[in-house]
Amino acid sequence: MVVFPTRRVVAAAAIAGALSLSACTAPAAPPAGSSSAASSTEAASSSPGSASEPASAPGSEAASEAVSEPASEPAPAAAGPEPVPYNPPQGGFDVSDPAATQAVLAQNFIAELVTNQYSLSGQWVADGGSHAATARLWENRLSDNLKAKLTAAGKDADVSAFGAWAVIALPGPDSTEAVKASPTCAAAVEPHCLLIQETGGEEGSMTQAGGPRLETMDQSVPNRVAFTYDVSIPVSLTGKGNAEGVMKGVLKVDLSYVPNPNPAAGGPAFLIDSIKNELTGTTTDVLANTPGLMFESY
Repeated sequence: MVVFPTRRVVAAAAIAGALSLSACTAPAAPPAGSSSAASSTEAASSSPGSASEPASAPGSEAASEAVSEPASEPAPAAAGPEPVPYNPPQGGFDVSDPAATQAVLAQNFIAELVTNQYSLSGQWVADGGSHAATARLWENRLSDNLKAKLTAAGKDADVSAFGAWAVIALPGPDSTEAVKASPTCAAAVEPHCLLIQETGGEEGSMTQAGGPRLETMDQSVPNRVAFTYDVSIPVSLTGKGNAEGVMKGVLKVDLSYVPNPNPAAGGPAFLIDSIKNELTGTTTDVLANTPGLMFESY
């Protein structure tokens, strides 16, 4: 349960993927004239002779040679996400039971995916849409094997065999794509964007829109967690005058785990070794068409 100052929100599990609505296709380049962070800008240059240079005072050249050159400006930081911190789930399960632990870790991971501001805001796309960025985003939860595969895949490789729907990557709010990032999410300073729904219960009671179907939890294969999740995320709809909207769908979660070789370092007991999620049945609608449904960030 995630508690907000004025209302109660029940956090659930989440989703993975890349919202060009393809798990293995790199996002399209931003349209000409867009304000995407990935677009290039043209530097202005002064015309020769546009301003006369002041005359040098006698001996000024010798004096200038004695002055050390100014330090060069530091190189700009490389684009990309900060790794999402791993916060251990709190109680309620048997930590000595690998299957129970993996089920909780899977729901915790998916809950982060469906609300991750970096990808839902369009920043993942603006930074180049690389699978290496996905590896960095989730580096505290992925095995070294999976991180190496995603990093080696770069931008355009097909990762559906081991990294399908590992991030929800919406294009930025200035995009001309039909479904794009919510400007409210893009402007949020908190790390999570989500939609919440009034429950009709006590005053101010809210619940996260969407959530896991826990009755579908399948752990019949050792070290694998599979379940179905109803996705409901904030978007913006170009065809509706850039109105705030909601994208719904059904995510079929499929994660495999391996033991963490160094859990004492503060990471989870098990690390994700493959992500084979599938997002199906996506639909969109204007947010205002669903009474009581609203944006939240935390």
